[in-house]
Amino acid sequence: MNKIIGFVLVKETNVGIPNLVVTIYDSEKEMGDILSDFSNKEEKKNLNSTVKTEKLGRRIGSCLTNKDGKFVLDSKDLQFEGNESRPDLLLIVFAPEDIQNADDPFPRPLPPEKRILYISAVPRTDVGAEEAFIIRLLQTQLSKYQIPSSLASNRGESESIRLSDAVENAWSFRDNIKVRLNPRIKKDYERAKGFKEKAKEKFKNFSAVPKPLREHPEYLANPEDLGEKQREVIDKGLTRFEKYKPELQLSLTEKELESLQVKSKDGKILGVDPSRLAEMIKDKMGGVDLIRIREIKPPVLSPEALLKKYTVNNNDHPEIVIP
Repeated sequence: MNKIIGFVLVKETNVGIPNLVVTIYDSEKEMGDILSDFSNKEEKKNLNSTVKTEKLGRRIGSCLTNKDGKFVLDSKDLQFEGNESRPDLLLIVFAPEDIQNADDPFPRPLPPEKRILYISAVPRTDVGAEEAFIIRLLQTQLSKYQIPSSLASNRGESESIRLSDAVENAWSFRDNIKVRLNPRIKKDYERAKGFKEKAKEKFKNFSAVPKPLREHPEYLANPEDLGEKQREVIDKGLTRFEKYKPELQLSLTEKELESLQVKSKDGKILGVDPSRLAEMIKDKMGGVDLIRIREIKPPVLSPEALLKKYTVNNNDHPEIVIP
């Protein structure tokens, strides 16, 4: 036998319980003998008052559970003179040795059989090289022996510490990346900034207004005059709109004209029916649509020709070379 490993947990929360004594015995009794010791029903109800640890067999060793409730006994803890190579294991979990009466001239804890939290129902016979145990105790057992619940919550504290460490590591990773890549990022930023300044200088007089329109008397040479020029344009447009007399010309057949006429009883033409006229206009136009649709065609001019056409002073701008 090389190793015994296991956990002692709280049944209700599945959290490990630290600082409990786990003791291993090599049982000298057969399975039937151990069962017969607990055949009395009253004894089964109160094992702590009936079990005598010295009757269970030879004590192999013991250890404490750690903060996660884990216990481990390896080969150096399990070997002693006279121990069998494949013993019959019996495992017991003990509560702490608490002093019962401070006024006692010889303060003593409860005997081992009074502090048993867990005992194997039957021994594991002819165990192998490694054996594992998962033991879950009731919270009422911990309360009976005044084992604080905060001890069982140490696992949550350790997990919170691991989480905070993981967050700090992530922040450190981000800061280290920022420090190491900062020179390269700064270099790329300066390069992009320089390219932007060159492009801005090349296109500072760039204009979407065609050259013939730029020579028009109302062309805006100074951008500060934009507000005044817009007001002038609006005033002129309103003046033209007041003088405009809308007209509608339709080419109709005699049959279509006949269908639009509204006549009196004596056959005199009084006018046209507006609703019929609207329907006829709609039919001839293919429906009323205020959206102008036009085909998108690729430019026919080269980049050099476009630059020459849409810049204010063509001689000030040589051919643009993108670095």
